[in-house]
Amino acid sequence: MNFIYSKQAIKTINCMDSVTKQRIKVAIEQLPDPLECYGKCDNMSSLKEIIFTVTKSLDGGYEAQAAGHLIFTQSDSYGELFDILRDAVKCHFDEEEMPALIRVQLVKNGVIAV
Repeated sequence: MNFIYSKQAIKTINCMDSVTKQRIKVAIEQLPDPLECYGKCDNMSSLKEIIFTVTKSLDGGYEAQAAGHLIFTQSDSYGELFDILRDAVKCHFDEEEMPALIRVQLVKNGVIAV
């Protein structure tokens, strides 16, 4: 499977330790080729990833909700959010159903006058 990386992604990958790089490599290798899966995969769980939508809380901090799963969590800072999400996923799934990747989408709400 071929990937196109942005300059920022390459900087991030270069800053990782070798254990983290190896874990990501193993997780990516478990993902099916999107072109082979297109139109055939009935649910996202076959992709072995879980997607969290993250918004800023009105009370401060962040709130996260998993797409397609009943997982909700919050954190005081963006820095601690990733550890909290990892713990929430580990508590929710059995070992054989555990997603290989957690995708985080930060949503910024805005209002535009027409």
